[in-house]
Amino acid sequence: MQKAIEDLSELQAIDLEVFRIDTQLRELPDKVADLKTHLDRIYGIIDREKKQLAEDDRYLAELQQEVQMQNELLAKSKAKLAGARNEREVNAAQREIDMIKGAVQIREKEILQLMETVETLKKSIAAKEEQFRELEEGFKAREAETKAQVEKIEAERAAHVAKRAAIEKRIPRETLALYDRIRRRKPQAMVEVINGNCQGCHLQIPPQVFNEVQRGERVLQCPNCTRIIYWRPAKTSD
Repeated sequence: MQKAIEDLSELQAIDLEVFRIDTQLRELPDKVADLKTHLDRIYGIIDREKKQLAEDDRYLAELQQEVQMQNELLAKSKAKLAGARNEREVNAAQREIDMIKGAVQIREKEILQLMETVETLKKSIAAKEEQFRELEEGFKAREAETKAQVEKIEAERAAHVAKRAAIEKRIPRETLALYDRIRRRKPQAMVEVINGNCQGCHLQIPPQVFNEVQRGERVLQCPNCTRIIYWRPAKTSD
C-alpha cells in the first residue's frame, strides 16, 4: 500500500502542476483581453472626437458662409447709404448697416470661439492617436508574447498529462477512482498527517485512525475533510 501512496503522491504533484498551468491558460488571454478593451475604449473616444470635429467644421463653414453673405449685404447697404436722396433713406440704410454689423460681430465672435474649440479638439485627437499607436504596438507585442507562452505552456501540460497516464496504470483502480473523486472538489486530494493533524483541514484525527495511517496497510481518508491521508516516518540520523 505504501507504493500506492507514493504513486498517488507523484500523481498529485503532476495534477497540481496541471491545475496551475490551467489557471495560467485561463488568465493569460484575460490580460490580453483587458489591453484590447482599453485599446477599444481609446479608439471609441477618438472616433467620437473625430465625429464632433467633423460637425464643428461643418458648422464653422456655415458660419463663415453666413458672415460672407452678411458682408455682401453690408456692402449693398453702404451703397444704399451713399446713394440716399433724403434723410429717411439715410436713416433706413444706416439701420440696415448697424443691424448687419451687429449680426456679423455676433457670428465672428462665435466663429473665433468655435475655431478655438476645433483647435483644442484637433490637439486632443492627435495626442490620443499617438497614445493609441503606442498602445497598439504594445498590444500586438503582448499578444504575440502571450501566444508563444500559451503554446509553451500547452506543450508542458501535454507532457504532464502523458506522464500522468503512465502513473495511473500503477495505481489500483479503486484507489485512483477515490483520488479523482476527491480531486474534483479539492485540488489537493491527498495530504500528510503531522503530529496527528491532517494538513488539509488542520484538524486532529482520531488516535485509532492515526495509528492505522502509521501502519500504512490501506488507503485512509481524513474523517473531517475526506482527503486521502498518509504518514511519513521521521528520518533518523545515523
